Amino acid sequence: QGQGLRRLRVTYSSFSPEQAMAYVTKEARLFEKNGLDVELIQVRGALSAAALVAREVYIAQMAGPAVVQATLAGSDVVMVAGLVNRPDFSLVAPKSIRGPEDLRGKKVAVSRFGGSSDFMTRLALRRLGLEPEKDVTILQVGGSAERLVAMRAGAIHGAVLTTGEKLNALRQGFHELLDLTRIDYPYQHTGVATTRSFIRSEEETLRSFMRAYVEGIRVYKTQRDFTVSTLRKFLRTDDLELLREIYDAYFQKFPRAPYPTVEGSRNILTELSARLPMARTATPADFIEPRFVKELDESGFIDRLYR
Repeated sequence: QGQGLRRLRVTYSSFSPEQAMAYVTKEARLFEKNGLDVELIQVRGALSAAALVAREVYIAQMAGPAVVQATLAGSDVVMVAGLVNRPDFSLVAPKSIRGPEDLRGKKVAVSRFGGSSDFMTRLALRRLGLEPEKDVTILQVGGSAERLVAMRAGAIHGAVLTTGEKLNALRQGFHELLDLTRIDYPYQHTGVATTRSFIRSEEETLRSFMRAYVEGIRVYKTQRDFTVSTLRKFLRTDDLELLREIYDAYFQKFPRAPYPTVEGSRNILTELSARLPMARTATPADFIEPRFVKELDESGFIDRLYR
């Protein structure tokens, strides 16, 4: 197996539905179809950018804030695809926290500072009229499972969760304080990143990866039973009712042509500018490279997948 295929290490940042696309693509054997032997590795949040910079991996499925911060710091990390281009988070809390004022003076949790959950937590708090760090303490706790455990124990009083994670939390008795998916706010939530040096040295490898990836999106959007079965393995749950709810929540979110967005990068820069002065003068288009998706789109390749 893998004989004659280009071996490639690819990261994903969490065991959550929006991060399952690379796994679905691999399970459907679409990487192999396109000449790649892909090893998927789970690397949390902002550490994916560090792995790219260190050349430990060459492609990462990750969120925009880490890409932007790595590039601002002088790296050549760039987003080449945008799978979720709007916020996919809700602020969830125990039922004792009934509104924003109940959060004042309390603690909320993120996975890691500088990661997507940290970015969205700060946005959510400001939308609720609360100032991060001043009105609410932000703690690093870990992934969604760890944040839910901390909320059940009363150690924290809120956390942002993706749509799939929120559905699980609601089943456990928590409730939603703010649904960020409903706001009109372009944001590069989940996408595919690489480095400009990798593009220069292995453009055809990246082109093959992107062909497989858009085929994976087609499988996710059109093969419900296969995708639910794959999500069952990736998310490590046998709750078929929950898995079907997750599938129904996500299959319309994913675009057929996964362009990374300039507006999504602009909003990330705006949010970062409060603590990173260099973000104020950065050009949003410098953080994305849409030409690989554009090639597949304008050639008719993507349209033919759905005929």
